[in-house]
Amino acid sequence: MLRAVVEHANDVLFRLEARPLPRVAYISPAVEQLSGFRSDEFLRSRSLFFRVVDRDDRRDVTRALLREHRNRVSAQWVRPDGSRLWVEYSNATTFDREGRAVAIDGVIRDATDRVVLELELRAAKQRERDVITALPDLVFRLGADGVYREYFESDSKHPLVPPAEFIGHHLGEVMPEDVAVKSMRAVRAAVETGTTQRIEYPLQMNGDERYFEARIVPLSRSEVLAFVRDFTAERRTEREEERPPHAMTWRISSSRVCGTAASTG
Repeated sequence: MLRAVVEHANDVLFRLEARPLPRVAYISPAVEQLSGFRSDEFLRSRSLFFRVVDRDDRRDVTRALLREHRNRVSAQWVRPDGSRLWVEYSNATTFDREGRAVAIDGVIRDATDRVVLELELRAAKQRERDVITALPDLVFRLGADGVYREYFESDSKHPLVPPAEFIGHHLGEVMPEDVAVKSMRAVRAAVETGTTQRIEYPLQMNGDERYFEARIVPLSRSEVLAFVRDFTAERRTEREEERPPHAMTWRISSSRVCGTAASTG
């Protein structure tokens, strides 16, 4: 009964004898559907078990099989027609008294759907990162607790201090107290309402007061993104534009009338 279950399982079960030379002692019929090769072809060939693995993955698969390996290993297989699929190995290795692998019993499973999805998600995250780093803003990822978790590196933008000095630290350890309090309020509001919060704050830098705007965007109930930009130039321009034109006061003397400009800004 057990043999019937093994013979009709979708997963590939195998036994690989490692000594004196590696050879497949058993591999279940399901291998044909996955690899395009019959099980008896694997039994006759000493190399086919590894040749079906893409060249770039063979070393990882060999190391995983011949060593005590607790994690699963994914690899690409190449079929006779050139088509490819992803498989996942999970195995148990038997060692002799000298610590040498003598036999490997394991399972090979079709992991194409899972791996392709993981690759697509990874590519999507990389595209998101590329977009973020292309923005003119400094971008930080913070926890809802106000701890810096990540800074999105960019060759064209640089934070005020190196990331190593603030990653893993709370806002209150990095920013002036009043700015940290205002920022934490924005972080909490973003997380609780699910909406973007905007704050402005000044910072003293080398004796010069600079102005910053931060937009706090909620990612989840536990994280936010902070988009920070320096808008000192705009603020100074606004102040100049708000200043009223110079008023003219006129002084009257017995001998003449003269115009004197007096600034009221």
